[in-house]
Amino acid sequence: MELLFTVVDTFSIEGRGIVLIPGISYTTHTKFTISKGSPLRLRKPDSSTLDTEIRDLERLSYLTFKPIEERETPILLPKEIHKEDIPIGTEVYLITESNIRS
Repeated sequence: MELLFTVVDTFSIEGRGIVLIPGISYTTHTKFTISKGSPLRLRKPDSSTLDTEIRDLERLSYLTFKPIEERETPILLPKEIHKEDIPIGTEVYLITESNIRS
């Protein structure tokens, strides 16, 4: 299991699901192949866990200059998971170690 990020905010897109912020960093993308369907484990601040997957990767438009190594890609979770299910401070882990690039 590999820690991807810790949730600092969430928001819902009606009919699609919940988006976790900040998302996966550019430097993480260079170490792993992460895409729709990649399995995740969410570890909440109370230590309970929830296994799920990435429904989609959200694209951000950086209107101000931000170096690529400081950019993140927020992730969309399946629509059956709701904002109240993911408290701030939840840790997001990639659970398939076979995704490591050689």
